[in-house]
Amino acid sequence: MTEMKKNLNLTRRLALTGAFAALVIVLGITKLGFITLGPTVSITILHVPVILICLLAGLPEGLFVGATFGILSLIQASMNPSTLLDPLFVNPLFSVVPRMLVAVVAWGLWTLFTNVSKLRKENIIGITALFFGLFYICFTNILPTHLGIGLTLLSTAIIWLVLVNASKVPLTVFAGLTGFLSTLAHTLLVIGFIYMFKGAYIREALGGVGFFGFIAMLGMNVVFEALAATIICVAVYAGLYIAGNRKSKLSQEA
Repeated sequence: MTEMKKNLNLTRRLALTGAFAALVIVLGITKLGFITLGPTVSITILHVPVILICLLAGLPEGLFVGATFGILSLIQASMNPSTLLDPLFVNPLFSVVPRMLVAVVAWGLWTLFTNVSKLRKENIIGITALFFGLFYICFTNILPTHLGIGLTLLSTAIIWLVLVNASKVPLTVFAGLTGFLSTLAHTLLVIGFIYMFKGAYIREALGGVGFFGFIAMLGMNVVFEALAATIICVAVYAGLYIAGNRKSKLSQEA
């Protein structure tokens, strides 16, 4: 019976991995993964399947779907370059590696949130302080200072409340937080790798704009991407949870 359950679990994980990898390809090829919200705001949700598979299956599966996303970016950049950064994405260091690291971040956050009830109070304080620093660096460089500080305080307060009341917080909330934070990490990782290894090229192309200056240029795009990822992660996780409960009830009745 145990062996059968293991086989079913493995089959489920393989099916999910294949489904989310295929979803990345479909979203990328059809351009459905790129959403235009206005004349100056355009976002991508291609990274969201990478986050979701980490929530539903685990890190190895997340790395595979992340690699699929990166390879797709590499192929599209080499065959149909359309932006300033596309020539750089032909290099797997910029197109593949950051997307795989997003899986590591998403898996790490999900593991932290779902095990936070085991942490001591001083650990929670330290984690909250770390998030405050990351939020401050990110938001104050993306948004106007007063708005960035306000969003930093609000985000930190949410993190603190969630961590302190972890045992009472639904997993769907943790799924949303993981989606939000992993999306921010996706942007920082991709742009960070570019500036780390091709800083001179990108600064010259952008007229001397530095790392945080470029992040600021992306501005609201980053925020809307994070919000979109949050909504999708919550909706998908909640939907699968409800479907799973219904299936369990039907099995018991049978």
